[in-house]
Amino acid sequence: MIYTKKKLLFTIGISILLSPFAAHAQEFSILQGIQDFNNQKAYYWYVAASGLVASGLICLLRQATPHAMAKGLFQAHSELDLELKEKLNAFFTKIGIEPNAITVLATNSPLIEVAVAVGDNVIVINENAFKDYTNDEIEFIIAHELAHLKNGDIAKLGLAALATPFIAHYGLQAWDALVNKAVAYGKTKVAPDGAADRALTNLNATNHLIATFCFTTALVGAKLFSTYSCYKERNADIDALNQVKTHKGACDFFARLQEKYKPLRKESFMHAWNIGENGDNYADTMHPLLSERIAYCQEWADLV
Repeated sequence: MIYTKKKLLFTIGISILLSPFAAHAQEFSILQGIQDFNNQKAYYWYVAASGLVASGLICLLRQATPHAMAKGLFQAHSELDLELKEKLNAFFTKIGIEPNAITVLATNSPLIEVAVAVGDNVIVINENAFKDYTNDEIEFIIAHELAHLKNGDIAKLGLAALATPFIAHYGLQAWDALVNKAVAYGKTKVAPDGAADRALTNLNATNHLIATFCFTTALVGAKLFSTYSCYKERNADIDALNQVKTHKGACDFFARLQEKYKPLRKESFMHAWNIGENGDNYADTMHPLLSERIAYCQEWADLV
């Protein structure tokens, strides 16, 4: 990805806005030290400087990370099977994309079950899995990953993942402020003699309440993130269907995954708990259930 002036300024702006929150959430000692001196000018300069440094790192990482992650973490390589490469190039040409505009890398890493979009123009596929797929399935899978790239879903999901702990953190702060106000109110209005103070500031009770609230907000944040992820996956499925003009590859692929998961139910209690009798994987909260995906793909076919 080549950074335009607009994208670079946007990245710098986001970094500067996020840096004080990140620093506060992590309770950086240097930031705390600056605040202790009550030197607001120095504090703001520190925030601006850290934001600029962070934005520079983000620019470098976004340039280097996709290939580095693919080749390092996923042990991917560019030596695709010749027949598969021809199929992919033909599909790219059919949908109006220059084959060289998208980098497709192959891997046998267990981290990639089927395929994943990385960065702005990289797709990593599991070459062993792709050997069993039909042309319709391959076209749908690649179109799905292209939709993620086109919609910028990788960056959006990354920001959503970063936001999840902030929900818990600031939810906890809000709860702490509420408890303090309740204590202050109890001292002055309810029982000035100190009874309310002793009752409301009981350390164990307060800690349990705060811990419960923190845990609840963390669960809510995780649920919001998984809901957003499922929403983006559904949109990518629909975009892929509109691209390939048929639901056959999608339905065949999802049914194939169901058949793959069904035997796992017999392997352990956890598999039996997480995988439904129809092959739906309830442990995968980042994607809609396979039966749901088949249903809305069939609905799409009925509408077109």
